Amino acid sequence: MVLHTETRSSWSVNIVANTGGYKLCGGWSAFVIDNGINKGDICEFKLMSRLEMWVQVTPNPKVASRTSRNGPLSCPPRNAEVKLRTVKPELEHVIQNALKAADASSIGPPSFLTKMQRYNVEYGRILNIPMHFVRENSLSYCTDEKMVLRTETGSSWSVNIVANMGGYKLCGGWSAFVSDNGIKKGDVCEFKLMSRLEMRVEVTPKL
Repeated sequence: MVLHTETRSSWSVNIVANTGGYKLCGGWSAFVIDNGINKGDICEFKLMSRLEMWVQVTPNPKVASRTSRNGPLSCPPRNAEVKLRTVKPELEHVIQNALKAADASSIGPPSFLTKMQRYNVEYGRILNIPMHFVRENSLSYCTDEKMVLRTETGSSWSVNIVANMGGYKLCGGWSAFVSDNGIKKGDVCEFKLMSRLEMRVEVTPKL
């Protein structure tokens, strides 16, 4: 898992599956030390993609300084770890709402998550751009404009935009994107708006 902070620095941290849960361990100790995190501090983890999080650290308000009465606070042991709670399928909407609620000061490009349905990947093959995403980012498109979709491999696909009853759909070219990337019903796609007519897409296969 790659962890980012407001300084735009990043740390690579190992994920360990353990008794039905997940932990961040190897590399987590370095993240704690480099960011001066202490007991009582609050860390907010924002999921940007399947293997990428932004972390915002809020110091413990009850601690007047970063030292204790016995001297500087000790560094965490090298085997320091943090437990992650798994996200149940029925709570998927919580992730979407959290991303939707992020304000303009949030780090990273605007994005939305879509769980693929049959009409996205089988018959019809279209993708609706959520209206809340359109409004929040002041987007406006004309029918037959092209949206470029890019993946982590650097490949790109040109997809037609259709304006319909106040909303927007991706259609012509979307079918090729689905086929070329092996996207199936139940997969989750995150669309990151890189510019008005360009999105980066990260696909998380259905578990």
